[in-house]
Amino acid sequence: MTPIINPWLFYLMSIANGLVGIWLILLISSLIVVGFSAGFGWIDDEDSGKEFFKRTWFYPIIFSLLVILTPGETTITKMIIAQNITYERVDKVIANGKTLKDELKKDVIDIITTIKDKEKEK
Repeated sequence: MTPIINPWLFYLMSIANGLVGIWLILLISSLIVVGFSAGFGWIDDEDSGKEFFKRTWFYPIIFSLLVILTPGETTITKMIIAQNITYERVDKVIANGKTLKDELKKDVIDIITTIKDKEKEK
């Protein structure tokens, strides 16, 4: 029996949530490092401070993009649902629901008639 949704997707969803946390930590730490190096003069020599800033300014941007672009668990769940719900599947569900309703209706009618018949026998 093949599952409709691959169970590994749930594992990947939890990993995506962890990645967002890691990207946020890296973003904050890179902002701190770049900010302190540029603004507070961690590096004594002005030329080496500018060089350090030139080499590191893009890290906060990269981590910001990673935080924004990594989907969370709810987004991935919505994407899976949207991918698996089609007009054909909805039509099948409706058809099966009607069949089930008719069968249940027949069963209920049979039970009621059986009860009435037993009451008449008494």
